[in-house]
Amino acid sequence: MQIDLSTQIPTRSGMLKLPNPVIGASGSFGHSNELFEIVDPEEVGAITIKSLAHFESHGNKSPRVAAVSTGMMNSVGLPGPDISNWLEDGYLKIKKANGRFIMAIWGQNYDDYSKAASLIAPVADSFIALEINLSCPNTERGNHLFAQSENDTREITKRVRNEIGNTIPISVKLSSGVTSITDIAGAAIDGGADILTLFNTSMGLALDPYTRKPILGKGPGGYSGQGILPIAQKGVFEVRKAFPDVGIIGTGGISNGVDAASMMMCGANAVGVATAVFIDPNAPVKIAHELKEFCFDTGVANVNELVGSIDLGV
Repeated sequence: MQIDLSTQIPTRSGMLKLPNPVIGASGSFGHSNELFEIVDPEEVGAITIKSLAHFESHGNKSPRVAAVSTGMMNSVGLPGPDISNWLEDGYLKIKKANGRFIMAIWGQNYDDYSKAASLIAPVADSFIALEINLSCPNTERGNHLFAQSENDTREITKRVRNEIGNTIPISVKLSSGVTSITDIAGAAIDGGADILTLFNTSMGLALDPYTRKPILGKGPGGYSGQGILPIAQKGVFEVRKAFPDVGIIGTGGISNGVDAASMMMCGANAVGVATAVFIDPNAPVKIAHELKEFCFDTGVANVNELVGSIDLGV
């Protein structure tokens, strides 16, 4: 049986087509071509650039990354060059590479997102989509995450859409740490989002009991890895049920092809992989191969048949 892994993600302007549904999530491949000597970007469904702002960021106090059971804690803090400088260096390296790339932006207030989007607008057609990372603290309004507020989510998405126009689809990256993910997702869609990336890391705190200190320099951080797969899948399932036609990239806890199939059954059109890349940079390629094997073993000829196919038994 021939297995078709080509993937279709619905957007307002039509279907975004990928050769397979496994995407390197933001942060896993760096800001440019850092891993391309050991990973062929053409074999990855798409690669998301690590989020950049219109200003330079130095990130958080070290240690920034630490292993925990079933996953990883991180408080990297989005270090990176400002977009203007990146466009003169990292972007040019991306342009020379084969593959499909998703740009990602972040900010500390509304204007930061508008400025970031305006800088990307002239080169937007170099990317297959623009991801708005809303899992950042709003420094003007009490340091809560933008993605925890319907108003912030709607307003920032609207501002970015106004700057970027309809050149490329917009994906909004949300947080699972909210009371109602469907309300937040609805606000993103109202603001002009084509795709929802569900989710960023889950907030946590890990200690070294022998020193009584946090294992990360900042204290709390984002928890990722296999342990958050059920959390991410529940959110994906809820959003798919509420918004049958929106594009969804399910991200969180995927480490093999069976995990990817499971996430798609909950409603994701594609899956994002991050923590697994830290273990093996070729993880997205291997997961795509494993997903193909799963489809063959279970009689699925086209991977898109998995989307929303969960059997609740009721």
